[in-house]
Amino acid sequence: MKKKVVIGLIIFLIVIAAAAAAAYIGLARLFTSRFYPNTKVNGFDASFKTAEEVEELIRDEEEDYLLAVHDRENRITYINGADTIAYASWPTYDESKLLTIIDGMECFKEENIVKPKDAYIKSTDSGYELVPEEEGSSPVKEQIIADIKEAIARQASTLTLDEDDYEKPAVTTGDPDLQAKMAIYDKYSQMKITYQIEGSEQVLDGSEIIGWISFDKDMNVKVDEDKAAEYAQELAYSYNTYAAERSFTTHAGDTIIIGGGDYGWVIDRNGEAEQLIADIKAGETIEREPVYEQRAFVGGKDDIGNTYVEIDYDAQHFWYYVDGSVVLDSDIVSGDMGSGHGSPDGVFKIITLVTDTTLVGEDYESPVSYF
Repeated sequence: MKKKVVIGLIIFLIVIAAAAAAAYIGLARLFTSRFYPNTKVNGFDASFKTAEEVEELIRDEEEDYLLAVHDRENRITYINGADTIAYASWPTYDESKLLTIIDGMECFKEENIVKPKDAYIKSTDSGYELVPEEEGSSPVKEQIIADIKEAIARQASTLTLDEDDYEKPAVTTGDPDLQAKMAIYDKYSQMKITYQIEGSEQVLDGSEIIGWISFDKDMNVKVDEDKAAEYAQELAYSYNTYAAERSFTTHAGDTIIIGGGDYGWVIDRNGEAEQLIADIKAGETIEREPVYEQRAFVGGKDDIGNTYVEIDYDAQHFWYYVDGSVVLDSDIVSGDMGSGHGSPDGVFKIITLVTDTTLVGEDYESPVSYF
């Protein structure tokens, strides 16, 4: 009895093993043409499916794929899988078809392209203002193509182009150099140089100074030397009285116009230009005289004042006025007009006073008590 039980158990185990072997062989044959359970292919569940079934599944998905690309103006371009996908493994697509669709995007049409504009400083009636940059709408094609390909690779349904997909202004309102320039413009637009000239008001203000300045690579202020020289020349032309004609009331009460001579105000044009450049670089509001090469005794156009010596060649007489009153007068000898040794007309400086001397010329010697 015991022997029969053992034989039966052996036969049972043999049957079980045969069944397991048959099942294994069957499964092995099954999975030679199908995917194992829990297998993913390109994101799709390929469990127990044949390669053809998975490929069909991918193809169906690819045909249904749609990517909406939004540009900066919110125009939308649709990229349809049926038009671009090459039906291989995702995301293989027809490159030429994809590029054709991209080329046709509204953002690439010439009439829709606006170049970016840099921020800049603008002169206004009230001073200067910082004008912000303009982004424009000039697309960077290589970047857009790369972004679209990346969106397709991750099966995105929407892509919004960002700032990296467009050309950027080279200079923005936050640019350090532009900010520094604006600060300097603000400073210089407020400054002025007031010239202390008797009887006149001459002011060089910031609105003009701004046009004279520029900047080197280190943001140091440079002053246009030609502009400074021109301004110094204008000052000299306007305020020099050297040899200028003047209205003068004589001792006899006659009003005459007299010019010539070596007396009067003379602005040092070179010295004034140099001082002007230094003042502007300092950037401070100041009041000062022009730089003079020669000074008169009285300020303004009427620089003879009321202390002077009047000489009448016809009368051969002089009058010495102090504060408008005659304090001394005398006959004089001014030279022989007939022989060409007369003295010239004009307003002259008194350089020196000599007593008991001899005047010597080419063909004469003349002793004098005062000269």
